[in-house]
Amino acid sequence: MFKLAELKVGEKGYILQITNPQIHFYLLNMGCMPQTNLEVVNIAPLGDPIAIKVGNTVLSIRKRNAQCIQIQKQDTID
Repeated sequence: MFKLAELKVGEKGYILQITNPQIHFYLLNMGCMPQTNLEVVNIAPLGDPIAIKVGNTVLSIRKRNAQCIQIQKQDTID
């Protein structure tokens, strides 16, 4: 289990849980639900924000919020 903030560009995974109740519903409204697949598509030069692809949408998430998203990595055998 990893935090979203620990993934590198190109790594994929799926959401296990969102641990911060303050951002939980905010992220759910953007499509970040448990068991949702995602991919890190870009990280800003200073590490904040992080761009992730959820479905066909690219979202930008602050690093402090990405620390609250528990991820299970997927093997990238494409």
